[in-house]
Amino acid sequence: MENWISQLTKARQAQRTFALCTLINVEGSFGRPPGARMLVFEDGSTQGTIGGGPVELEVIKTAKAFLKETKNGMFEMQNPETGTRLTFFIESFQPDSELVIFGAGHVARALVYFARKLEFSITVVDERAEMLADPAFAGINTKAMHHPEFLKGFEPGPRHFLVLCSHRHDYDFEILAQLNNKPWAYLGMIGNRKKISEAKEFLLQRNAFDEAAFAKVDSPIGIKLPGKSPEIIGLSIAARLIEVKNQA
Repeated sequence: MENWISQLTKARQAQRTFALCTLINVEGSFGRPPGARMLVFEDGSTQGTIGGGPVELEVIKTAKAFLKETKNGMFEMQNPETGTRLTFFIESFQPDSELVIFGAGHVARALVYFARKLEFSITVVDERAEMLADPAFAGINTKAMHHPEFLKGFEPGPRHFLVLCSHRHDYDFEILAQLNNKPWAYLGMIGNRKKISEAKEFLLQRNAFDEAAFAKVDSPIGIKLPGKSPEIIGLSIAARLIEVKNQA
């Protein structure tokens, strides 16, 4: 594949799911040499080629199966047209997990510090543009808007990690009401047990309470650590994110 590194980089930047298929051994005659590469995407579309014909179709089929299992490994086959033995290495690439933080206060700044090191794509949402101008958020995706506006165009999925730490309790409750029954990898809300009780009452009043879904919300948020500083809380949340991410 011509300039395969550039194509791979673009696919990663676009947060696409794909497999890199590399021909690593040929026993016999084949139209492509070892080192030929092809990207295979979830829908079966490709970039590059490893020879075309029935061989390429079989590699695409196998790569799609590898993607479903997030699997890497060797794949050996025989060219049905010539009998040549071929060996491929197939490597799966998944989009980065996306961390969305609602609120740009002290805890958010601490959490971003740790999350940068954990291979998360990070978005911070806060209506207060001046808070997002803090150097702690430099280089990450920031959304200076009120949460209802952001949520209109936001569809969480299995790769989303969501943290609610707004500067107002009612903001967190409103966000929770919209996200509670949506798919996500993780949803946590900062607060003590009084706030959790208030959140439950808020949801009940709006017929948005689901016992099973609410039980999955991580609140009080994070793993238990001694101390209550924003840095300790940020670290405890980051630790929980690692825990959930590694269990996926």
